[in-house]
Amino acid sequence: MKCKVVHFIWLTLHDFLLLIRCRHGEIIRGNLDKELKERERERDERERERERSA
Repeated sequence: MKCKVVHFIWLTLHDFLLLIRCRHGEIIRGNLDKELKERERERDERERERERSA
């Protein structure tokens, strides 16, 4: 019986850690996407300014 309880606790903890890791990964990915979009937008703005000045 004790073994089953320990096993249940271990599985629950493991699932919880996986969930945290997945969420953390999504957050990091989300931030990277924001940075990439921002850089792309800045680059587009610079290209437009060059076209105007040319």
